[in-house]
Amino acid sequence: ELMMKSWQNYVRGLIHQDCDEDEDVDIDQQILESIKNSQKRWLKNIEKQLRSKPCRKRGEPKSTQRKRRAEWTEEQDNELRKRIRIHGEGNWKEIVNNSDILRSRYQGFEETKARMNVKTHWRTIKRQGGNISVALNHQWLVTEDNALEAAVSMYPDDWVAIRRMKIFREMVGHLPANEATEKLKRRYKWISRRGRKRKNRV
Repeated sequence: ELMMKSWQNYVRGLIHQDCDEDEDVDIDQQILESIKNSQKRWLKNIEKQLRSKPCRKRGEPKSTQRKRRAEWTEEQDNELRKRIRIHGEGNWKEIVNNSDILRSRYQGFEETKARMNVKTHWRTIKRQGGNISVALNHQWLVTEDNALEAAVSMYPDDWVAIRRMKIFREMVGHLPANEATEKLKRRYKWISRRGRKRKNRV
């Protein structure tokens, strides 16, 4: 209260330097009204903050246990492996943003926190040893073999363009460019040899 009164006297001294006595009374009333209003607003904010906090009953122990995060499902693990094949390990922003499954898992999370959690989980998978090769290995399908044959006919010897096609990024996107190209070439050679053998049998 003493600090408030000294502040009021200081403000009055500044305002009343060139004012008449009648004006002094009006200004004093305005100052007092402004102070009352500001005090009311301050009390309302305090009450609002107190109401928003959950009250702990007397004698109830404080909760020190953190809320457990949802466990990763097999579907989410497979989705993470797939996205790492497409976008490459380390591109966590693209991995999360381009996956509906991962976006739904981290709905309501900050983007940075979601990326860090995905990175940490991938490290956990890699620490499990044998799952690394399974995570990054791809078993070719008949439809993918057909797509590779069609791509080679469309882009003869242009393996960069073939490698950048979406269907092949999912298979070899995690590899360095040279290794990815060599893997596609080896697969195409195997398809070609298989086709020649079938012709010879006929």
